[in-house]
Amino acid sequence: MPPAQPARLKHAAASFLADFNSLTVKLTGIACLTVLLIAGAAAYFVSRHNAATAQNTAQNTDKPNPSPSAEAPLPSGSIAKPSPIGRAQPPAPVPAAAPRIVAPARPAPQRNYAALAPLPAARPAAPTAAPVLTPAFAPVSAPSLPFGVRMSANRDGFNNGCKHGALVMELATVRFTCPSDPSKSVAVKAGQVLELDNNGVIVFPRQKYHFDIAGKQKQDVHQLFAQWLENARRTASARASN
Repeated sequence: MPPAQPARLKHAAASFLADFNSLTVKLTGIACLTVLLIAGAAAYFVSRHNAATAQNTAQNTDKPNPSPSAEAPLPSGSIAKPSPIGRAQPPAPVPAAAPRIVAPARPAPQRNYAALAPLPAARPAAPTAAPVLTPAFAPVSAPSLPFGVRMSANRDGFNNGCKHGALVMELATVRFTCPSDPSKSVAVKAGQVLELDNNGVIVFPRQKYHFDIAGKQKQDVHQLFAQWLENARRTASARASN
């Protein structure tokens, strides 16, 4: 059995080579036939083009070329008639233009500037007084009690001086007057107040003033001092800005 395999391989290889050669021959024939067809078509179109060109050239050569100067011979005994197309006439002479007379320019009139009267000197403008601006003050909110009202009050926690007196609130000052001893009266300005303290104020340096107003509770007195201090500071700020 093994010796038969090489024979089969050889037979198969021979068959493959035969088929390949046959295919190669067919493809070569087809290629040659295609080339011949293309060459024949190209030769046909070239010959047609050359024939058409030669025919057009022959037709153009056979036609007579009429010359505009050639004239047919006249028969005997006939008189030559003048051609309807006359000869070109020479152009008529153009008459010369008449010389243009230019009038001499008139000199511009000279103005006598020296005879003109000088302009009057401008008068200095009268100084205008600057408008007087009235300083605008911020609206002042009056406290619950009008300014300048004397209120019966006691100075709270003050035992060594005047305890009973009258409290008067002004625009920027609170005055406590002691009728029995005026030297012990107290005047507190809004700029001296550090802060509010219950029914009174604290001034620099940490001095406290508390008052009990007749007919009012401590929270009412505190509200009264708060309104007075706010009004005084707003008024001072408005004046400083103006």
